[in-house]
Amino acid sequence: MACTPITCNAENTVKGHLLIRRNTSDTAAARPITPCTDFWTSPDIWLDPGDGSKQTSASEGQKVAVMVRVTNSGAENQTPKSISDINVEAWVCNYTLGCVGPTTALTPPGRFEGFVPGPVNAGSAIDVNCGDWTVGSGEVETNNGHLCLGANAWATSPNDGRALPSGGQVIPCCDSHHGQRNLQLIAVDAGDDAYIEVFLENPDGRRALNAKLEMYPARGEMLFGKPEREFILGHHQMQELVGPKALEGLELKRARKRPEDWGFEGKGIKPGKKTQVELKPKRSIKVKMRVRANRADRPGTVYVMDALTTDPRDRPIGGARLLVMVR
Repeated sequence: MACTPITCNAENTVKGHLLIRRNTSDTAAARPITPCTDFWTSPDIWLDPGDGSKQTSASEGQKVAVMVRVTNSGAENQTPKSISDINVEAWVCNYTLGCVGPTTALTPPGRFEGFVPGPVNAGSAIDVNCGDWTVGSGEVETNNGHLCLGANAWATSPNDGRALPSGGQVIPCCDSHHGQRNLQLIAVDAGDDAYIEVFLENPDGRRALNAKLEMYPARGEMLFGKPEREFILGHHQMQELVGPKALEGLELKRARKRPEDWGFEGKGIKPGKKTQVELKPKRSIKVKMRVRANRADRPGTVYVMDALTTDPRDRPIGGARLLVMVR
């Protein structure tokens, strides 16, 4: 099954009462999201290693629970006011610039499932445990434990949404029941370059994938709020990234300036802020995302960077967010 470019239409645009939020101000009525960007940072999908933190990476031997928050976004006067029998399915993928869903999920562990009987009243949310994952040997070594998470929710009392087909992909721009979280953190010294590898694969068995890649400072107002601060401060590798002494009194703030430089690098691609790749059927590639901090940056400065993959007609395929913190 191919990574289909995301184009919302009358058939796949779904404004259900159930919602996996795109960001903290999201509502189900916002579908379709136009333009279809910034759909990869849902605060409602995470890995819980048992300490209550919300992670998007894991290491071999670690046990994590795959968690999804589902909101009944309906109004108080909706009929019925509550929704029951809520199902959630979720997938863990490599930190990716491609599509997310069954065809790109790590196997093992494959598909995760959760269920809550409810009811969930209008305006309320519930956290659904979709199962535990003890990371096996070799399951995350492809991308050093950096992961992407995708989820889909539906209910049967009353019917709201549906399960994703085996060859489907999550399309948060079109369907309120879909969500994606593709967010990672790296640290850098002021004036230096920081690197992270990101994965791009072509799951199609017959057709090549022609894609354009673009990396840029993220746009918009809701880029660095409470979810992002909690993600950084609760990151399980935080002490390794900055050191225990530097962590004391660390003040996080979004960078006011753009990075000194940034772009893609990798074997077989032209380096730069924009580049192109062609992947043969069933092939994959690792691409490095590079960000250079300004020399005058103080510890705690955070650059918020987005990377977007589109087809030759500029239709989105996938995207990722990178938080680069100066230590």
